Amino acid sequence: MILPKLRRHDNGNYYVHWVKDRRSARASTGRSDVRGAVLFYADWLKLNVDLLASPKRFAKAPRQPQKVLEAK
Repeated sequence: MILPKLRRHDNGNYYVHWVKDRRSARASTGRSDVRGAVLFYADWLKLNVDLLASPKRFAKAPRQPQKVLEAK
């Protein structure tokens, strides 16, 4: 599991970066100070916990019992 990362961009604002379904995404914290960005990040993690533990995309279908053929 890879945790979302908090990164500062060239514009001075902090963004939350994460990957979902092999695609990168980001959300702006709207903050340029570290303290505000970390508080936003903590709240964001609580609200988006499903991103961290998403179900497997390619779950196998249940197997059907095979018929046993008896020779007569």
